[in-house]
Amino acid sequence: MEKLRAFIKKYYEGLAYLFFGGLATLLNLVLFAVFQAVLGTGFATGIGNVLDNIICILFAYWTNRTFVFRSKTQGKAMAREFGAFVTCRLGTMLLDTAIMLVL
Repeated sequence: MEKLRAFIKKYYEGLAYLFFGGLATLLNLVLFAVFQAVLGTGFATGIGNVLDNIICILFAYWTNRTFVFRSKTQGKAMAREFGAFVTCRLGTMLLDTAIMLVL
């Protein structure tokens, strides 16, 4: 048991990143499925895809900030942190949206 605790302590950041990244991916899939079931495939692959990506970006930022990196930044530093995170994730969202529209 002590070896497991030492392993988790040593690799906490990576393990937490994988866990919460998995939750963000699951949230993305669930939201897409809900949008598709309720509002149809056209909505889910268009506006719904953008909405679920925005929700997942906010979820990922919150979980990464709170549980993975345990960031304590405030004010302008927090705004810069959020801006950098969102900018990178928006690139991913645009790529995801383009793939959905093409395929």
